[in-house]
Amino acid sequence: MSILIFSLKAVPEDEADDIRALLQSHSIAFFETQASNWGISHGALWVDSESDADIARQWIDEYQQARAARARSERLQTPWWEPWQAAPGRMLMVLLGIFLVLVLTALPALLLD
Repeated sequence: MSILIFSLKAVPEDEADDIRALLQSHSIAFFETQASNWGISHGALWVDSESDADIARQWIDEYQQARAARARSERLQTPWWEPWQAAPGRMLMVLLGIFLVLVLTALPALLLD
């Protein structure tokens, strides 16, 4: 019976490629199922034996911990104003939306006076 070792649901393509390369570099035989056209099932990586699954999970866990640490350090190095530079229109719309919600929330209290 096949054992699921890694679901590809909402996984970036570079991470999926890294996981595939990791399994191949450690000579772990796996196969991949593709996602369905209608989004009913998602792709995944599978192995055939429990011993391969245990080893694969260990390597995948180590890889994901290193990836998370790398992403955290990159995020901490990003200046706070970078989203403004990347998408100033989007940030302006977010601020206008926040202002609108605040005004609509305070409006009943202001009208009661």
